[in-house]
Amino acid sequence: MSIPIKLVEARQLFDAGEYEKALQLVSEIDTKSKIHGAAFLLRADANYELGNDIDALREYLSYVKHYPSGRAVDYCKFSAGICLKNLGLYEDAMYLFNMVQEITPSRHEELEHTKMKIKKQSEAKSIFQSCMLSS
Repeated sequence: MSIPIKLVEARQLFDAGEYEKALQLVSEIDTKSKIHGAAFLLRADANYELGNDIDALREYLSYVKHYPSGRAVDYCKFSAGICLKNLGLYEDAMYLFNMVQEITPSRHEELEHTKMKIKKQSEAKSIFQSCMLSS
């Protein structure tokens, strides 16, 4: 099966909610392919839908690294930020959220939610330090 056909079939599987099958098929695409950017995105999105935030993060940021002027860079940075947020890395998520334009209506909501999480972490750390580390 040719690479473009694999990619189209993988996209159809993804759109049908068959994320594991889509991921398996798109993972067969050679990384040196001219259409590898689309493969990064599909692998990232499939991993995200499967709850594999680490793998999704790796793929989203690989796209950004390999295609810095690609049309999906802001989408990948935003999505990588969501993965980081899911992993509890709120400040790193905030960094990525602030790098992207208003690409999605939920960007502002994600920024505010992440700010709240950072504030809670800071408060909890302060309470812990004052109670447990003071003499």
